[in-house]
Amino acid sequence: MSGTFKMTKLDYYTAKSLIFENIVATFVITAIFSFMESSMYTLCFTAAWYAALASTNIFMIQDKNGLERLYASLSLDNKNIVAGRFLFCYIQYLIILGVTVIIGVGAMFVYGDTLQFMTLLTAVCESLLIFTAVTCIQIPICLRLPYAKARFWCVIVLMAVVALVTYTALNVSSAGDVDFSIKINQGLLSAICVAVSIAVLLISYLIAIGCYSNRMRTN
Repeated sequence: MSGTFKMTKLDYYTAKSLIFENIVATFVITAIFSFMESSMYTLCFTAAWYAALASTNIFMIQDKNGLERLYASLSLDNKNIVAGRFLFCYIQYLIILGVTVIIGVGAMFVYGDTLQFMTLLTAVCESLLIFTAVTCIQIPICLRLPYAKARFWCVIVLMAVVALVTYTALNVSSAGDVDFSIKINQGLLSAICVAVSIAVLLISYLIAIGCYSNRMRTN
């Protein structure tokens, strides 16, 4: 685990300025959506796709500066590198999500709206599932291909997930439901989202190790 945390710490120092920029951008985007009185589901969904989009920046920096040599000099094996990269992306997501939730809850307080805990929990868990669905496809791609090639496929994945979620949301709304989870027990739905996210993450982690190992052998 020490190698994983060392890799995460290295990613943090590598992309520290970008993390700050992402926080500022999240603040602006969430403030705009909050001003439009968007629901917590919409805000958390926005946090998920923005965090997924931002998570590929570290791969751009890695390829641009040839950081594989640095990783090798620090005695980081492939499992440490992959696990540390996943951990870094999820920490960045949690920061973005945290900023979004704080601003969203504050906006609801200003507007005099009430927020149920289960509604917030379900919105967060659905956001986690969306972020996981996108990121767990993007990371193996970025670990296998140079960023210049990988970013095209990452954008395709992101657009596909956003389109799918938007299509589902519109269908739900047209059926007379305002939010995603109105007909389903919110506690059960939250648990399913977390369970599926964990399963997808574990599968993606194993695939990512193979992708990165293959890339190192061919370089």
